[in-house]
Amino acid sequence: MLLLLLGLVLSLALAQKLYPEEIVEQDFNMTRAAGSWSSISLASDNVMWIGVNGDLHLFIRTIELLLNSSLLFHFRFWMQGECVFVTVVCEKTPKNAEFSTVYRGENKVLILETDYWMYIIFYLKNVRFGIETQVLALYGTDPWLPGTPDLAWAAALCTAPDLGRGSLSPHRTGLGTPDPAYTSPQSVLRAHPSAQRPLAGQI
Repeated sequence: MLLLLLGLVLSLALAQKLYPEEIVEQDFNMTRAAGSWSSISLASDNVMWIGVNGDLHLFIRTIELLLNSSLLFHFRFWMQGECVFVTVVCEKTPKNAEFSTVYRGENKVLILETDYWMYIIFYLKNVRFGIETQVLALYGTDPWLPGTPDLAWAAALCTAPDLGRGSLSPHRTGLGTPDPAYTSPQSVLRAHPSAQRPLAGQI
């Protein structure tokens, strides 16, 4: 397992050398990050929050950059057997690429890494009733696209802020294309990220 993880991290490092202008870890241009995205993977130190019917089991639709530099997230959420649409505003903080919002508690949201055109990784720390929950979210413009997003995801699982090794449990969302049509959250794969993603017609 350690050799596999090391191989993924080394592959990511190679990708950064080949395309240094495309992978950004600081000084993010949020104008370029705005647009349509699809949920690819979620990971958390409390799996119940990101599992089916979990409070943070959200499927991204679009991200908008507001005039005050805050972010407006458009999500789909499965509640009582129906798909509902949720919008969440994350207010910009003085720190670079850090935002805050109130949703199921107090939340700090950070951008860890993106290449703008293929994937973006968010880190969230939720505090509710004094209990902290940490979540990583991998979003992609093409939910079926393999390669660099998975490599970046493996590295993020190892290096996310305030996280100890092995404290996150990853889930593959299995969500389809980023159009408004909803895909059932039962398509979540509780398997290794290399597991095959289900096609919409198979759900």
